Amino acid sequence: MSDNIEQPSITSSFLKGIIFNFSDGNNKIKVVSSMKSGRETVYFNDEKVSEKRSMKRQSQHKIVINGTVYEVEFNVTSLLDGIIKCTLIKDDVHLKTLTYNYVEEIQGKSPNKSKKSALISLTLWTICGFFIGFVLAYLFKVSL
Repeated sequence: MSDNIEQPSITSSFLKGIIFNFSDGNNKIKVVSSMKSGRETVYFNDEKVSEKRSMKRQSQHKIVINGTVYEVEFNVTSLLDGIIKCTLIKDDVHLKTLTYNYVEEIQGKSPNKSKKSALISLTLWTICGFFIGFVLAYLFKVSL
């Protein structure tokens, strides 16, 4: 029996953000992206190697590990559909691109998420939206 259980390539949750999992031989590269704060964090074998905030449609992390250059690129290809592509490049050679689609997540079409958890996520985002709208209306004294 093998203890090596392959994790899904992409997971997401309201609190943890979107997690892209890559592997290069025995090395595991985990990329965490928060849609709330814009923070992007790259882990190499569970050790944090890069972190920054980005609210742009494209961003890049360049990391050198033992003489090997890894690049992680984020590309938001569609704001309306919530499509985010995360690409791993090793020594200028494309290894893999993972695509996250928020619309498929909330519709429950993603194989990584059940309809129940997608509904919970949508409900939490809706409550946050109402709360933020109420606070802004109260602060700016806008009559409803």
